[in-house]
Amino acid sequence: MLPCQNSCSQYCAGCHKTCEAWKDFLLEQKDILARKKDFLRLHNDTCSVIIRQCRSMTPSRPHYR
Repeated sequence: MLPCQNSCSQYCAGCHKTCEAWKDFLLEQKDILARKKDFLRLHNDTCSVIIRQCRSMTPSRPHYR
């Protein structure tokens, strides 16, 4: 079911293929998804660096006396 199906007065079956409002909606959703992916990629890189730095500070083998 299309999100605009209930609210659009000009809805008919298959009209979303030529509807400008639908195309704008899809572009907006694509932009939102791209921004989310960029956000997650940035923070994943940042967290990876921090984890790598923390692991490098811990000894790889325990030293027993």
